[in-house]
Amino acid sequence: MIEHVALIMDGDRRWAAQHGLTEAEGWEAGLRAAQAAVQAAAAAHVNSLTLFAPEEDGAGRNLLSSLARWEEEGLRVRYVGRCSLPADILAALEQVEEATAASQGMSLNLALDYEGRIEIADAAARVAEEIEQGRLAPGDAGEQQLVRHLYRSDIPDIDLLVRTGGEAHLAGFMLWQMAYAEIVFLDTLWPDFTPDHLAEAMAEFGRRIRKFGAVDTI
Repeated sequence: MIEHVALIMDGDRRWAAQHGLTEAEGWEAGLRAAQAAVQAAAAAHVNSLTLFAPEEDGAGRNLLSSLARWEEEGLRVRYVGRCSLPADILAALEQVEEATAASQGMSLNLALDYEGRIEIADAAARVAEEIEQGRLAPGDAGEQQLVRHLYRSDIPDIDLLVRTGGEAHLAGFMLWQMAYAEIVFLDTLWPDFTPDHLAEAMAEFGRRIRKFGAVDTI
């Protein structure tokens, strides 16, 4: 079963250049692809979908224009990041989170202003602060205490990651939550990503045998 799917949406700028368009037009095309992917994931009964744009100056923040639409579609929308975005953007995200908190639909996580190493470092710093303040014994500090301080500790680990754009690396994305994820890399630039690509990636996931770090026995 696929509980959590994540999409690294890469290639808007290159797509725009290939088509003789502006970066803004590339981001708009990427937004349309994101909207289609969200609908397809919800229709496939994915419980949690996370969207991440490694070049988020335009591509990631363009997602904000769909907040009202996703609220109307009954999704539970959540922001994942360091909360260092401009105040008006954080206010809009907080508003839609509150409005959709009781939704029974798919959880849609928007990873904005996000870097996985910084998330882990921030969590470790909070654990250290608890120890320093005497609220946690040093011997009790471990994995569970660190996970409590991730940006969204209640988001499940990623089952399937799909990265577009022809790059075969994680771009610092959810390094903790990616520990046992199955990964599909696509040469397809993000604006050309369709629900069929998502369906094929999910089918590929179904063909794989997940071991979660287990060693084969003879």
